[in-house]
Amino acid sequence: MLMIVYLNIDIRQHIKHIEKAVSTKEPRFMSRALRALVTLRKKLNSAVLRKAIFGYFPTPSSTRPNSVLLDFLEEV
Repeated sequence: MLMIVYLNIDIRQHIKHIEKAVSTKEPRFMSRALRALVTLRKKLNSAVLRKAIFGYFPTPSSTRPNSVLLDFLEEV
């Protein structure tokens, strides 16, 4: 359970870096997030992804991206 919390914190930090890269048009923030994906990808599982989806898209509805992502996650 503690590992899931740490991974979600990492995912939030990577999302912040991506948002910062988009808003400031600085490629170094995007490259930092992309470099971290290699180690993060090895630790991911469905529980971590589900918690990250609910953390980033908190309100579920049929028009929100989280419902599409959760449907895809259930297929896999």
